[in-house]
Amino acid sequence: MRKGILLVICVLVIGLAFSPLVWGAAKTIKIGINAPITGDIPKVGEGTKFAAQMWLEDINAAGGLEVG
Repeated sequence: MRKGILLVICVLVIGLAFSPLVWGAAKTIKIGINAPITGDIPKVGEGTKFAAQMWLEDINAAGGLEVG
């Protein structure tokens, strides 16, 4: 009985360890920002959002990011 439970646990651990290989890596990595868009200081958030959009355009114009 104990060997059976150990076998099931081992199979589950191995299956979970290799599941990213089966499903494949994500093709998109999302990068977010934390900025106050509403509330007391929305102008700061608007500037931060604009800067992030400019940065995104610069990165994409340079060929994107290489991960790995």
